[in-house]
Amino acid sequence: GGGQGLQGFEQFYALYYGVGIALFRHIPYSGTRQMLYHYAKSLLEAGQTAGQSLPFVAVAGLAVTAGAIGQLVANPTDVLKVRMQSDGKKVNLGESPEYHGLSDATARVWREEGMQGMFVGSVPNMVRAMFMNLGDIAIYDTAKAYAMPWAGAGLGAAVFASAVCGFATAVLASPSEVARNRMMNNGPTSPTPLYDNLGDCVVKTYKGEWRVVTVDVGHERVVDAMLE
Repeated sequence: GGGQGLQGFEQFYALYYGVGIALFRHIPYSGTRQMLYHYAKSLLEAGQTAGQSLPFVAVAGLAVTAGAIGQLVANPTDVLKVRMQSDGKKVNLGESPEYHGLSDATARVWREEGMQGMFVGSVPNMVRAMFMNLGDIAIYDTAKAYAMPWAGAGLGAAVFASAVCGFATAVLASPSEVARNRMMNNGPTSPTPLYDNLGDCVVKTYKGEWRVVTVDVGHERVVDAMLE
């Protein structure tokens, strides 16, 4: 009874190991990308003829640029998030975690790996963010504008746009998501290095795994639509 309840609680807790840093990561990332995108978009729209929308190429350019900059700013928190969630897997298996909390992870990564450790995986991370924002912002805005004439400006258009951009985001961002996570967990400066660089990671992943690795990165948009 009591022992099983405690074990169940520990397993549930392991699922949310590192959730604090995951939430903290979204402050610089989402704040930067959304601010840059909407500010730049408003400047471009001010020069447009009334009622005329921006072309998709312009919207896409703004989205990928904002995503790349936002991710570069947030990369250190992403490294800590991935490391702590990897520790969560160890805790779930009954193993000792590599780090003892967020402050310990921050101090050790900085002390042992330096600036390179804080920005390891930044290239695949920025590529991932560019694809994420292409689907999450540019394709979403375009799909919603397409749906509004027949679905209205309310929830219907938002849900349609969310489904479209969720699918697009998952397909576009999955490869860079896999490379990002592996470089942050097992890059050249990590405690358990398996890859020398991004190219080495991509080649070893491609050769070592015959199956396609998919990452669920798009479902969030359907939920987000309910809140817009």
